[in-house]
Amino acid sequence: MSDKKLLKSLEYSALDHKWIARSYLKDKGWTQATLFEKLSRPEDNTETDNIMFKIALSSFRYYLVNYEAIAKDPSLSVVTSLCSSGVNSIDVDASDPEVKYLSHLFNELVGSNRKLLKCYDCGTNARAVFLKLVGNRSLTKKETERMSREYLLNKTDPLAVMRKCLKKLKQNDGKNIVFILSVGFQDFGHVWVIDKRYLNSKLRFHHYQSALGSHMLIDFIESMDYGADPSKSLNIDGFFAALEGLLSYNGVWKDEQYRVFSELFAFMPVTDVTKPEPGFCWTWVGEGDLRSP
Repeated sequence: MSDKKLLKSLEYSALDHKWIARSYLKDKGWTQATLFEKLSRPEDNTETDNIMFKIALSSFRYYLVNYEAIAKDPSLSVVTSLCSSGVNSIDVDASDPEVKYLSHLFNELVGSNRKLLKCYDCGTNARAVFLKLVGNRSLTKKETERMSREYLLNKTDPLAVMRKCLKKLKQNDGKNIVFILSVGFQDFGHVWVIDKRYLNSKLRFHHYQSALGSHMLIDFIESMDYGADPSKSLNIDGFFAALEGLLSYNGVWKDEQYRVFSELFAFMPVTDVTKPEPGFCWTWVGEGDLRSP
């Protein structure tokens, strides 16, 4: 266990400690099968065991406590079915068959060869969440061709691409739209989803993401407290203002840039950023572009 990484995660408001806690428990032999046995004999567990257990299980408990509100929400009820089984609470290597299927389907639709992993990887889960929110409907050839053109990382003028995305997000068109967005810095990147949805004629934005070696989607939902208040909306202007600051900064990252990145994406870069070379891309699916099978 990396005490330094754990403390840094907490200091920078990241969620890396979720991965650390579950990895710790797995290394110590905790499994879904032995979970209740270990809990029934607390005298055999160290103080560290108990702390890590609380960190690992908090988002699953959060889901249960707020299940009624989550189940009624058209967005949360859909995405919380992914990577949320009991085994995911302990095993960082556990997979989800629906995430695997949907992420591969997304790659086929847009012609992407991006490597796909399991329940923590941002790109894998963002692809699955995106199509999960699209629902049981087919996309037209015209739509998938547009998505293929748009979903290519732009390093030439990422700010212009980002501003176009923000304009689309803020357009008050009365349509529910799902966005998948991606940034690249130096030798790493991140992918996430924004669900633009009208509820009772009021516009709401939900931000959904995971991160390799850091957190799963259910952890991020807990951190945003969407379950306790599903009407809570992402501050789009604030989010994109912070993102614009990162995309326009081409120098060696200082503490300020790492903190902004962590506040946006809830994980810490694993390498020092000395040559950011920022990039950005996005694509979307709206009600008008979907067709029933």
